[in-house]
Amino acid sequence: MQKFLFAVIISLAISGALAGTGTLNYSPSGSSPMRVTTDGSSNNLNNVTIWDQSAGANGLGITTNNAAKMEGVGSAGSATGGILTVQGVASMTPVQVSQATASSLNATVVGTGTFAVQAAGAANVTPTDCSTTISSGGTAQNIISASSTLHGFTIANIDTTSGSGEPVWISFTTTAAASTTQSYPLAAPTASTFANLSSFTTPLGFGINHAVSVIAATTGHKISCTQW
Repeated sequence: MQKFLFAVIISLAISGALAGTGTLNYSPSGSSPMRVTTDGSSNNLNNVTIWDQSAGANGLGITTNNAAKMEGVGSAGSATGGILTVQGVASMTPVQVSQATASSLNATVVGTGTFAVQAAGAANVTPTDCSTTISSGGTAQNIISASSTLHGFTIANIDTTSGSGEPVWISFTTTAAASTTQSYPLAAPTASTFANLSSFTTPLGFGINHAVSVIAATTGHKISCTQW
């Protein structure tokens, strides 16, 4: 009877130990394989990691869903040998790519259509005067010749007296003509104060592959112009 009670006590102790948690030490010098299983009621295992502490680098982990994973010893910012690939998923945290680890980073544009590219303007270009007066009132004349190397210009109607403050008409695509399409008016400024000065300056990337034409009603009308 005493032997039976002793056996029952030992059985209950072993059962309690198996139901709890603990640490299993395994010697790699053994000849028998190590197996970790459940009690047969489920195929799910607790988190188990087989780890080679002597190597101090990598290990094979088994998650609660029986999925194998690689783990490694390391810290943020340091490479870990156990990482095989990075698989992106929706709404994931972006993977940082440092310029310090690459001589160049090339971006690929994905998609179709027209993409706007901002032109880089030339720096410190010497300005040149292109001011003029109207040679013959009512007749258009070119104030700037067509050029593929010209970067831009500014033109202004500065005449407050000719024709009692008449406008100058300017065209970038055809021969300028008063009150017609493709021509733009530059109104005369206020006499003496030059308030409300009307001018035009080319935006960055504006091509000057066509002569700039101007026209005003009165001979001698003054127009200020600077090109670069």
